[in-house]
Amino acid sequence: MSLGHSSMKASHHSHSGQFCKHAAGTLEEVVRAAIDGGFKVFGLTEHVPRYRVEDLYPEEAELTPLDLINTFDNFVEEAHRLKNLYADQIILLVGLETEYITTSDLDQLEALLKRHAGRIEYVVGSVHHCNGIPIDFDQSTFEKAVASFSHSETVQVEKPIANEALVAFLNEYLDAQLQLMERIHPEVIGHFDLCRLYTPDLSLQPVWERVERNVRYAVEYGAVFELNAAAFRKGWDCAYPGRDIIKLIQALGGTFVLSDDSHGPAAVCDLTGKLSSEIAGPIHGDFNVLEASSLSFCADSNQTANLRQLFALAKPERNALLAAFGLLLVSSSVTMSIPLTFGKLIDFFSHGALPGTLPISVTPTTAGAALLALFTIGAVANAGRVILMRSASARIVARLRKATYASALRQDIEFLERSAGPGDVVSRLNADTYIVGDSLTGNLSDGVRAIVTASIGLSLMFYLSPTLTALMLAIVPPVSLGAFAYGRYLKRLSSRTQEGLGDMTKIANEALSAVRTVQAFTAAPREEARFAAKVNHVQDLAIREARAAAVFFGATGCHEGGSLVSRGQISVGDLTSLLMYTAYVGGSLSMLSSFFSSLMKGLGASERVFQLLQREPVIRKTSDTAFDVTRDYGNIEFKNVFFSYPSRPGAEILRGFSMKIAGKGDSVAIVGKSGSGKSSVQSLLFRFYDPDSGQILVSGKDIHNYSVESWRAAIGIVPQDPVLFTGTIAENIAYGHPSATMSDIEEAARHANCDFVWELPHRFHTKIGRDSLSGGQRQRIAIARALLKKPALLCLDEATSALDALSELRVNEALERILQSQETSTLIVAHRLSTISRAGRIVVLEDGRVTEEGKYQELVANPDSRFRALMASQLEAL
Repeated sequence: MSLGHSSMKASHHSHSGQFCKHAAGTLEEVVRAAIDGGFKVFGLTEHVPRYRVEDLYPEEAELTPLDLINTFDNFVEEAHRLKNLYADQIILLVGLETEYITTSDLDQLEALLKRHAGRIEYVVGSVHHCNGIPIDFDQSTFEKAVASFSHSETVQVEKPIANEALVAFLNEYLDAQLQLMERIHPEVIGHFDLCRLYTPDLSLQPVWERVERNVRYAVEYGAVFELNAAAFRKGWDCAYPGRDIIKLIQALGGTFVLSDDSHGPAAVCDLTGKLSSEIAGPIHGDFNVLEASSLSFCADSNQTANLRQLFALAKPERNALLAAFGLLLVSSSVTMSIPLTFGKLIDFFSHGALPGTLPISVTPTTAGAALLALFTIGAVANAGRVILMRSASARIVARLRKATYASALRQDIEFLERSAGPGDVVSRLNADTYIVGDSLTGNLSDGVRAIVTASIGLSLMFYLSPTLTALMLAIVPPVSLGAFAYGRYLKRLSSRTQEGLGDMTKIANEALSAVRTVQAFTAAPREEARFAAKVNHVQDLAIREARAAAVFFGATGCHEGGSLVSRGQISVGDLTSLLMYTAYVGGSLSMLSSFFSSLMKGLGASERVFQLLQREPVIRKTSDTAFDVTRDYGNIEFKNVFFSYPSRPGAEILRGFSMKIAGKGDSVAIVGKSGSGKSSVQSLLFRFYDPDSGQILVSGKDIHNYSVESWRAAIGIVPQDPVLFTGTIAENIAYGHPSATMSDIEEAARHANCDFVWELPHRFHTKIGRDSLSGGQRQRIAIARALLKKPALLCLDEATSALDALSELRVNEALERILQSQETSTLIVAHRLSTISRAGRIVVLEDGRVTEEGKYQELVANPDSRFRALMASQLEAL
């Protein structure tokens, strides 16, 4: 592609001397330079605080880590101030750039991001400090760093293919980069090929494999790569990454963003101009550059789309909102008539009018009644507006929360447990949906009212006296005494609403934290119903609060009118009117500023909600065919399965894994070292993930031929750390079968050795929470819950690993009863010999492959058995 300097639209990476000691100029000067240079989108970044003394720049020698933390906090504040100040001239993004990567550094970085949650819009994931490389290093310091790393005195950098130290050094560098990406998932991969500037050849096979691994990982989770111009600043004649890595990134579907990496206003246009020329030239060729915006979430098209989606949410409430806007016009018109009316009255009475007469031939009593009626109409209209707006907001938020929650429960495990996390999803459910609803109703109403008020007020001010429009005087009406009583009532209602929100959040967090259990028991509809009930309760409370607040605002409006009537102390009516309009206009302009800020906040919140609503789960709906246990269940076979977790695409967990489980009555135990892939087998069986290649067959048919929900309904699971939901013991046991009778629940409890339940005062109606019972009791409740489903296949994942001897005995007795019943197939993942020995067949899993299988007695009797070696310590204890 050809990008001339004039078409340079965005840069995502710059620094200023105000907050970075080796840069120049203030942050505002950098912003001004970006505006003057024609940038449409510009990223303001600053380095994360450096916590180690050895990582400080020479200019920072006198500073403490606390000084640097305060400096970064000040940068965030100033960046957001400038973002708002120049919002009509440029889109400014506020980000941070990482530098050095160790486990402790990443912990501190995560804490920093949490402290500035919602204010740091993106992360540039750069790796500078690694293996002794300082930030602005040259060839000499690079060679010294390699030498130090290899503990050798000389390093033959000119012969890298034969240089094992250089290979090890670069591998360490790239491994640090992968660790950063796995933990933080930075939106931009910065300085990707930094070492390329100092190594003549990066085609070393072990190094190149890691480069490709890192690129694949970044592309997989959606990161973009920066084309960084900092090399020009350092005297090099080419940007980085190098051309070979650019080709690889492009081949793997990667996307680039332009980066001036300027360190002062003078470099802003200079560096990006050089970068544009290089992109346009033949050196790098054609590749995909995000031109209109530096990051996908700030593109104008996305913002416009989000704005359309945002207002589409209000469509079901259009009648209520139109009525509210009509009432708003009425109340605003009444409000804006007050200054003019009182101005004329002041003029009339100040000129010695006869008592009992008015210029329109009505008595003062009649005029007072008319004014009271006018104020009452305004107050009633305002009260109606508040009721309609807040009720509409409550309904919009309720619908949005239900839809968002339903979408969250349908998402794949990878997204819920790794990419987003339950906390992020709950934040979208709670805070973001409220902000969206408020921006569509309350904030929009305030914006319209501000426009109407300002327009009418300015017109009347010029009508009254253009020469006096510069006078500013605020008139603040006294607060009504009744506000105190209403305030207390509103506070109680608000507290109940917040309690309802807390209950709603608790249910959502509970289910999302236990999403494996929810999906395994196909209980998403039930969880949606529980959540919807709480949402409806919060909606009802919010509407009651709206009505109470409406009465308050209406009464305040009446009081304001009465208060203004009593202010006839200034002899010049027109001046009084003008000053009152000045106050109205000033307040309206302030409200407009607040409205714009709130609308932008609503857009940001809506984007997070829409991302979740529109996200398609990775575990796709491949079929609508229901799995029928009686008709379809038979042998289960893993056939040459390869699998790696999406968050670690280069690290294969299963490599050609093959295993069979016969029909009902068969029991198989999988054993192996930690990390060998045992639990991954069960995750694949439940379709929490899908294999990278290979098949999982049931009766010779791929499990993808059946719907996910019907397949999971045929499987029961007892996890290592079972989750109990807030409710009764009976409700927890019947979680996967809510229509079960009490006799069914009790029978399942007996089979699971839940004798302790009968000893409780309320037995199965005893209220419990997540941690109300002991580990052994929770395990037995989990077994009863799984048995009540009458599963064709029962999976036990380390069900006794964390239990004491007595609890383990009781759980194993329940397991023995299940195995003897021959009513279900059983897949056991375990470390404990007491559990493993009960299985009919044992499969040894090592490095993702089956290395041995057989019956327990056969394997124990074989001195060369891999199983015997694994269980040596436990066998010796027998």
